[in-house]
Amino acid sequence: MDLLASALELFGRPHGRNTRIEDVCARAGISRGTFYNYFTGIEPLLEALSDALTHDFDRSVHAAMEQLAGPLERTSAAVRYYLHATRVDSRWGWAVVNSSVGRTLYGNRITRQVGISIQEGMDSGDFPLDNPDVGRDIVLGTGIAASVTLLNGKAPDDYPERIARQVLLGLGASSRRATVVTARPLHQLPRVETGSIFFRGTLGAPAGRLRTRPAR
Repeated sequence: MDLLASALELFGRPHGRNTRIEDVCARAGISRGTFYNYFTGIEPLLEALSDALTHDFDRSVHAAMEQLAGPLERTSAAVRYYLHATRVDSRWGWAVVNSSVGRTLYGNRITRQVGISIQEGMDSGDFPLDNPDVGRDIVLGTGIAASVTLLNGKAPDDYPERIARQVLLGLGASSRRATVVTARPLHQLPRVETGSIFFRGTLGAPAGRLRTRPAR
């Protein structure tokens, strides 16, 4: 949809969070009235954008995580994949961050999935928490802060691994287990659909090294 493509370009900038409905309409070349044929306001647009940004990418991440043993390993891998992706495609990263301001990081669907993963970790004993919402907020809150640090170019190459380790510690994992898990190479990711406009990274490199194709 042209509206989502236009929203991606506008929210995918450092100050994209200031984007208004009028800006999206001007970018898409439509009237405000036409906008309301699709969305009732900016919030429904942002939720649709969040879903579009993560749909194909998250499907690839989950396919890779099926090879992992348990909640500890899967949580670490998910944090690392998403943070590496933020570095690979800054437009995607800024759009994720800016569409999450005052809302939920990566959208409601991803938020629910993180909560389910945390509950699985609590049930298995990997995460000794008394409330899954606490674990969910540790993962998502740290994720958005780390994403901004990466996007501003103020982080070392292994920053996703450092963040993932601290997230696991915050969820109750031992220092030894957190260190061992985050040091493991990431599995290859199935490639995101080549026609996707939402993520410009080329996925599938070994050990979590995500290559980029030239920006369009």
